[in-house]
Formats: sequence, C-alpha cells, structure tokens
Amino acid sequence: MATATKKATAKRPAATRGRKPAAKKEKGTLDYLELALENLNQAREHAQKDARAQIDSAIERIRETMKDVTAELRKRTHAGG
Repeated sequence: MATATKKATAKRPAATRGRKPAAKKEKGTLDYLELALENLNQAREHAQKDARAQIDSAIERIRETMKDVTAELRKRTHAGG
C-alpha cells in the first residue's frame, strides 16, 4: 500500500491574502523636502570647508606680511642707529 505525501505549503496570513504587492512609492512633498535638507546640509559642509581654507590662507598671508614688516623695521632700526 502506497501512501501519498502532501507537500506542506506556507499559508499567507489572512491580513495579506488577496492583496497585491505594494506599488513603488511615489515621492511626495515630504520626500522632496527631506532631499532638499540633505542637499543644503551638504552645501553647508562644502561652504564651511571653503571658508576655512580661505581664512587659513588669509592668516598665512598676514603672518608672512608681519614677518616682512618686522624684518624691515629691524633693518631700519639698525641702519639708523
């Protein structure tokens, strides 16, 4: 006597039976606003880096100028004395 085997099939929960898979979500207003915030934050980071680089460059130029002025003053002081 042969016995028939029945494959076990997974049943979906009742709450999901008959539902179609969710379609790809379209971007809404909040999605665009969140993206805008992310873009602005990135722009701010880049602007901060650029501003820091410009400030550092200005500081270096001022220090070099101060050295030049100090050297010139010493030169004049020794030449006049």
